Amino acid sequence: MIQKINPCPQPCKILDGSSFGNIRKTSWQILLSDQSQNVRFGENASFSDKLLGRITEPIAYTFTNSRLMGALNQVMFKPDDPMRIRFIEPEKVSLFGDFKTVDFKSWDGKALKGHWLEAETPSEKTVVLGHGYCGDWRLMLPLAQRLGKEGYNVFLFDFRGHGDSEGETSTLGFQEGKDIAGAVWFAQKQYPEKTKKTFYMGHSMGAAAYMLAPQSLKATPDALKLLSKKVKGVVLDSAYAEINPREFGWIKKALPNAPTKATPETPGEKIEKAVFEFAERGIRSLMGHAETFIGTSIDTLKPGDILKTTRALSKKPMLMIHGTQDTVTPYEQGLLNRDKLQKHCPKLKFFSLEGTDHIDPYWKGLGDKSGNEYGYTVVPRGGEAYYEAVLGFLNQAS
Repeated sequence: MIQKINPCPQPCKILDGSSFGNIRKTSWQILLSDQSQNVRFGENASFSDKLLGRITEPIAYTFTNSRLMGALNQVMFKPDDPMRIRFIEPEKVSLFGDFKTVDFKSWDGKALKGHWLEAETPSEKTVVLGHGYCGDWRLMLPLAQRLGKEGYNVFLFDFRGHGDSEGETSTLGFQEGKDIAGAVWFAQKQYPEKTKKTFYMGHSMGAAAYMLAPQSLKATPDALKLLSKKVKGVVLDSAYAEINPREFGWIKKALPNAPTKATPETPGEKIEKAVFEFAERGIRSLMGHAETFIGTSIDTLKPGDILKTTRALSKKPMLMIHGTQDTVTPYEQGLLNRDKLQKHCPKLKFFSLEGTDHIDPYWKGLGDKSGNEYGYTVVPRGGEAYYEAVLGFLNQAS
């Protein structure tokens, strides 16, 4: 059943971005310019070094460009359906509960798709769930099911550029703060008696989006006021602290290894260094163009720094979770967020998931047929301790 509701007030202008083809063309021109030669070798570099650079650039381009562009495509653009279907097939969604599908609007007017799940017993407590990047609402189905059994209504939704929501690009959590505001507003408006105690929980990008909300919602104070007044507490699972291109998911896999010697001597070592530096400049150039879609500089996407500036959001009860073996946003990033927020968030708690990675917050063995009714092994990373930490926090904050 589809229910529609009027869009949120004060819509904002939607960003326009250049085409993917323009990104590729412009990056190629920048990387092969004489200026880039001078940056790498210096204006006084020898003729032989500059000649080596000219020979090396096409080799480096061939080696790295398709991989870098593929990485950028996965970073910025809506993933193909097979990427999302791996979480759970649509026909099996009903196994996790009786979800009501709804249409609603983000704070800037984007058409988003949401899914409402009633608690097993009547409840005035609701958790709004925000998924991670390159996922969709189905990634959080097991958690939603458990929350429903424990007396919480659940509102799941697809962020812009994900799942069945409007948009073809992701902004890594920056503009997505407007989606969170829209989701909270919709749930409060549509289910007033069931959302008297509302919480927000986000994983990865979904967590960073809440932390970046003071920046993305700066021009819409009513949206910040909504999150401040209506959200009683937040759970932030595996948020990044900053974006380092060499450590960012698929981009990390696309880049060649660092040179073995800081000062290359042989032609082979110089070529190795040139390939590496070409890729480094390439990803910086590509991410620079990506900023067109995001609406701010990559360097400003530091969730901990942003959240601590807004007392209305940082003073809430807050649980941060991070896996100690996270290969997407390393554990050190979770600790960095914690350290930045400790003095500004008096009700902050930090929970370490020992020996766990990033991409499997609620699933173990994605796509691994186990013979059970779901077709997957459905357990939280960290085992029952994960649910206990989340539920213990929510119950106490209630």
